Order: sequence, then structure tokens, then C-alpha cells
Amino acid sequence: GNFTNTSINFTADTPVMIVANTSTATVINISVVLNSTQEGGMAITEFSTVENQTISGQTKVKFTRITASPNITDNLRWYWLNISYTNAEISAPVLTESNLRIWFYNITTATWQQESNSGVDTSANYVWANITHLSLFGIFGTTPSQTSAPSPATSAPSIGTTSALSTTNV
Repeated sequence: GNFTNTSINFTADTPVMIVANTSTATVINISVVLNSTQEGGMAITEFSTVENQTISGQTKVKFTRITASPNITDNLRWYWLNISYTNAEISAPVLTESNLRIWFYNITTATWQQESNSGVDTSANYVWANITHLSLFGIFGTTPSQTSAPSPATSAPSIGTTSALSTTNV
């Protein structure tokens, strides 16, 4: 699914909550903080598959690409990202829910890397990360039998379609 909002007003150092319903099963919440007052657009696209979606020791759940106009990306201080998932998405194969994490595709190194400041809320069924960059993100987890350390994949991801946002100043 896709979400796009071409006119979001940001006030310096004031979080703006963006709620993107990219599909009936996915809600993406982003609380964005910029260094300066800006107006711009953001697009959020959900994918079930992308090229180079394999990480050794990890199983993919879904992917999300977040893009923004240059005046937003150039002034981004940080944002809080949470991406919902359903029990059905983690049940085939059965994933260890407490091990779900957000990873990002590093286009410079052509590898997937786990977001360092991330976690999962298993009671509310979402993964979260505090992030300072926009990217292609993936939710990955382990099955109870997977014990090896994750290793990065090597080719570029594919491009998908785009969707619409609602915003709230918080």
C-alpha cells in the first residue's frame, strides 16, 4: 500500500505525528522532529517483497520505504518509527516475536543493517526504532530454530508504489 502527503507543516523542535494506513493490516506511525520550521512532503510505501531481501539467520516480514522532500531530509533531526504487524504475518513461518527488529537497506554498502536503537512491543504488535535517516526498512525476525548471527545481503532493492498521510502536531 501507499501513503503520500505533499504538504506537511513542521515547526522546529516540535514533533509532528504522521499516521499512514498503507494497508488494512499495517499502520505506520512516525513522529518527526526537524531542526527548523519547514513545509514539505513525505511518502510511505509498503512492500511484501523486494530484491535482495535475504539476511542470513533472519526471516522477512515486510518492507517499508520512507521518502521526503529535500527540505525535510536536509533538516531531519530524528524520528520515531513504528510499524505494525499482524499475528498472521509472524506465524508462517513461526517467528520469535520478541526478536523482531527494524533493519534498513544501506545503499552505500549494499547490505541490510539492523537499526541500533530499536525494539518490539509484543502486546501492541509493532516494531519501533529511533532513526535519523530515511531509507528502505524491513521487519525481520528469527524462527525458534534460527540461532546464527545475521549477515548482510548484497544487491539493490526494488522500487514499489506510493500512499497518503495524516498529520497531527504533538
